[in-house]
Amino acid sequence: SPKGEALDEERSKASSRARAKASVRDIALCNRFDWFFTWTLSKDAVNRYDAELVGKKVRTFLRNASFRKNFSYVCVPELHKDGGIHFHGLCNLGDVAVSRAVSPYTSDPLFTKTGQPIYNMTDWKFGFSTCIPIDENYERTVNYLVKYISKDATKVLGKWYLSSRNLVKHPDIKLVD
Repeated sequence: SPKGEALDEERSKASSRARAKASVRDIALCNRFDWFFTWTLSKDAVNRYDAELVGKKVRTFLRNASFRKNFSYVCVPELHKDGGIHFHGLCNLGDVAVSRAVSPYTSDPLFTKTGQPIYNMTDWKFGFSTCIPIDENYERTVNYLVKYISKDATKVLGKWYLSSRNLVKHPDIKLVD
């Protein structure tokens, strides 16, 4: 059937989601990323419920960061329970700036439950960010990111994921006799 006219829409969506999960996993395993990030959107910066507006702002940020600052990424847009959009992703910062995240109450540096230092991506101007160095459990981090594709059957921004162009997208498999 023609594109967008699947006979079994649920099966088609499930198949599309499975392909996206495999693609994100391939990208993450073919390119070694150093950081896991989360971006949320501040209502003062952008209407986080307007997918078209968020898509424009985020794609412009990503394009500029990639070309001007050598930022590479794969990220998954996700809907909050309240319908607002946020992002989870893996990246190499290039020249994108980060600074140590500190408690607003004590100014003490913040850490994850497992003791990893938390940073903020200071170049992200549309709200809040956390940026955590990926530890030796790289594959666990990859699986954690891929899980965000399975959480919801919605293609936020019309795509399951976004990734920079300068990445290896799938393994180079050679068949040998």
